[in-house]
Amino acid sequence: LVRTNGQGRYDLHELVRQYAFEQLVASGEVDLVRQRHHATYLQLFRTGDSHLRGPEAATWFARLGAEQDNLRAAFQWALDAARYADIAWLVVAANWYWTVTGQWYEAGWWLARLLPYRAALTSDLRLAILICISFFARAMDEFPPADQLTDELMQSLESGTSKLLHAPAWYFVAIQSQDFSKAADAYERSIAAARAAGEAPSLGPEFCLFTDLDFLLVTNLWGYATFLIERGEVARAEPLLTESLKLYKASDNQYE
Repeated sequence: LVRTNGQGRYDLHELVRQYAFEQLVASGEVDLVRQRHHATYLQLFRTGDSHLRGPEAATWFARLGAEQDNLRAAFQWALDAARYADIAWLVVAANWYWTVTGQWYEAGWWLARLLPYRAALTSDLRLAILICISFFARAMDEFPPADQLTDELMQSLESGTSKLLHAPAWYFVAIQSQDFSKAADAYERSIAAARAAGEAPSLGPEFCLFTDLDFLLVTNLWGYATFLIERGEVARAEPLLTESLKLYKASDNQYE
């Protein structure tokens, strides 16, 4: 009844799958199995995220890419069950995978479903989700205007406790600003927050990308340097780029 597909994955004939699901429904354990399924794929994507910025990135991108249907099923169960924190944690776990693979619409669709319920999340989780929304908002028309998102992000910065979250939050404030001095100030705040995060209480590993201190610092240094170069401030950008490259190489990062 169970077969392999030649790629190391197990499968069922569709009629067997339908019969098995009927029996699962009859057992009254559908929700329990869905919950376990969600927990399994949440853990897989959390584990995968920890490898996506290192030397094993290609292997893990391929492994996570094969699980997109399972990821969507986990999201759908959490949405149908109105378990909005469970949706948010999946977003955090899949965030970097979506970013690198260019799945903006996919990310935007699930974030748009979560958007009306963001106020129910804990302060740090809500701030993490707002950062994700700020990045993927251009993929969907359902999101508030950029200025409104920035205002909400700034308000959440006051209630968020982790300096690690302040670093990407200020980074997205910077890239959305049309004013040079305000953008430069936000970039400098993002770098200062990333540096200070090493001395402050950190987030738990469930925050995935947002706990990668070196990567956050490197990204903020590189982003500010690029911003300065585009405006002719090459001398100011050079030490930022030098430090960024040094940190990339030290961490064996694959995105230098």
